Amino acid sequence: MPATMRFAANAPRVAATAIMLHPGIRTAASIAGWLGLAALFYDEASGLWQSPNSEGYPQSTGQEYSVDSIGTWHSTVLDACNSSYIYNYDYKNIVADGSGCYVDLYYKTGGFVARARTSVSSRKSSCPSGWYVTPAGCVQTPPPKTITQEEAIEEIIKHPMPDDVPQHIPVPLPVEQPNIQPVFIPTGNPVANPSYNPSAPASPENQPYVQPGTKVTPAPAPGAPWQVDTVPVNRPTPTPEGSTEPSTEPSTDTPREDGKEDRDFCDKNPNVLACLELDTPEGEIPKGTFNVTYAVENSWGNGSCPADKYATLAGKSVKVYDWEQTCDYVATYVRPILLLLCALGALFIVMPGRAET
Repeated sequence: MPATMRFAANAPRVAATAIMLHPGIRTAASIAGWLGLAALFYDEASGLWQSPNSEGYPQSTGQEYSVDSIGTWHSTVLDACNSSYIYNYDYKNIVADGSGCYVDLYYKTGGFVARARTSVSSRKSSCPSGWYVTPAGCVQTPPPKTITQEEAIEEIIKHPMPDDVPQHIPVPLPVEQPNIQPVFIPTGNPVANPSYNPSAPASPENQPYVQPGTKVTPAPAPGAPWQVDTVPVNRPTPTPEGSTEPSTEPSTDTPREDGKEDRDFCDKNPNVLACLELDTPEGEIPKGTFNVTYAVENSWGNGSCPADKYATLAGKSVKVYDWEQTCDYVATYVRPILLLLCALGALFIVMPGRAET
């Protein structure tokens, strides 16, 4: 019964949890690749999971920026704009572009002032483009942050689980239970139904033939999703042809005798001579006398020669081939040699051989 099963929707979460609990399986190539997609790594010294913390640090563009009136330099235009409105005003909706910022200004005591624009200056930064600006300086890789196991699991399951990860997981992953209909598998040709009543109306149970087979019924268990029950049954059928392929169509099957996989020979073949009941009188079996004659045949046979071949030429019959002469040569010279060779061949067959050592 060919079939496939899919992992349940929560299978990646179960696999990720198993990875957290079993350090030994993290070195498998497929699992290490899965962790790499999530940018996770395990710190053996602290026993904690870590991930890059790029969100907490600005990424350098290779330039640094300053508002002319302030003179302090920042890694981003937005940081420079923020630093320029630190007195007299509250601010919000700061929108930075390549050359400056648009800012909605408010007094600290309340009340909208105006939308102002300020420009920024730029210069080449000592921090290369793409690196991260941190309190400890410019670094190519942002400092990692420590995360909990639950956070690590959430990061892992954001990425598709590789196909060969389940073979490294020490616990069975949940699967969707297969939805399989009971299957009738024929094991023989239909035979006469001994319970058939021709005087009764035809019904699913009352059919002239039954076909022996095996009924396979799914019986899945939590640890054995493909478990099935098999029962030998007879399936009623209206014709002697029956079916040759497995069928999932419902039918009124009747169990066969327990342990009896096939019906008796005479149940399958009621009309063969060995299964017919003889109509003989009770008592002694009748006897008869027959005369048998025996006659010795000529061991050499009585062969005959084909007739000579003639053709008509210019109104006259002319012998084309003389079969009588050919047969005379064969009978006189060739036949004795063939018989002698055959006799020698038969002699070598029946004579015992000698083993060479």
